[in-house]
Amino acid sequence: MRRVSHQPRPHAQASHQALNFTWHAGYWVEDAHYLFTTAEIDRIETATRTLIEMTFSAVDEVIRRLDFQRYGIPEYLHGPIMRSWEVDAPTLYGRFDYAYDGEQLKLLEYNAQTPTSLYEAAVVQWGWLNETYPGHDQFNRIHEALLEQFTYLREQRGLSAMHFACAPEAEEDVGTTRYLQDLAVQAGLHTTFLTLAELGLQDGTTLVDLDDEIITALFWLHPYEFMWEEKSALLLPYLPPQTTVLEPLWKMILSNKQLLVTLWEMFPEHELLLPASNTPLSGPSARKSRVSREGQNVTLFDASGRVLASTDGEYPDDQPVYQGLATLPGMPTSDGQVRYPVLGAWVVGDAAPGIGIRESAGLITDNRSFFVPHRIE
Repeated sequence: MRRVSHQPRPHAQASHQALNFTWHAGYWVEDAHYLFTTAEIDRIETATRTLIEMTFSAVDEVIRRLDFQRYGIPEYLHGPIMRSWEVDAPTLYGRFDYAYDGEQLKLLEYNAQTPTSLYEAAVVQWGWLNETYPGHDQFNRIHEALLEQFTYLREQRGLSAMHFACAPEAEEDVGTTRYLQDLAVQAGLHTTFLTLAELGLQDGTTLVDLDDEIITALFWLHPYEFMWEEKSALLLPYLPPQTTVLEPLWKMILSNKQLLVTLWEMFPEHELLLPASNTPLSGPSARKSRVSREGQNVTLFDASGRVLASTDGEYPDDQPVYQGLATLPGMPTSDGQVRYPVLGAWVVGDAAPGIGIRESAGLITDNRSFFVPHRIE
């Protein structure tokens, strides 16, 4: 893996506008990309397929042990989560984040419910490749995999219509949700877009839209932990079992960093995993809140316990997860700075269709990180 510097596209702004990529300012890197060998891509794809199976096994194990308390999941959601797993409620997507230094490939966490940077990975970096390196390849069939998954939901799961909802004030959320809605239309589904505030409840058990149309399938870009705090999750136990929600309720297990501890308990010393525990670890480590987002409430320690880096945030946790510290390679930039990349390996259904890369000026990837495209040698 190498970081290659180059001149920006002179027409990059026009290209972004053509793709309706409106949240690129200060975020999209135009003067560099990451270059991978075919062997590296094969390794990342194989690792992702392995972790998909391991995380499915972890959901089984958490449900078998009724281990929800360690995840901090409210008790009234335990039954609905178990039922969603028992009926094999379908999933759309997720994203594994890896540390990769050219030798070791290690799982940092699983963004399993509302992963960001989807449109950038699926569409924008593919457009960049075709304009700058035509004829070259990229580990990226994310767009096609999403379309196939929506087709599967229609043909194999019997869905004919789907509502799409998100917070209207978040530009990236709206863009991502609209993108997924368009894919659903291409797959033959009838779709409706609405804001989260426009979701209604009829008779206490039935989701409806502004026209009182019953919502039988809903994609919402809204973290479940937000609902716990708002108590709006109280409706989830009472939704009809035939209501499809993306992501399904069993994803509450996979989107929780307690998953890292479960995986380490189930697969100790696995080459893709870092040690993880609910008690402090010896040696370099990271402390993370179980449901934190965008790099918030993270502290990194060296072997002596000295703080290397930390972030504040909205997710303090009195039962945090401790994880062994992975090595992020410091990649030099053309202007003499250093950036630290994290590989985001996308999961669609049970497929591993591609990657996106975010890099930060510091050791903690947060909402100030940059998106950098990639190609294969």
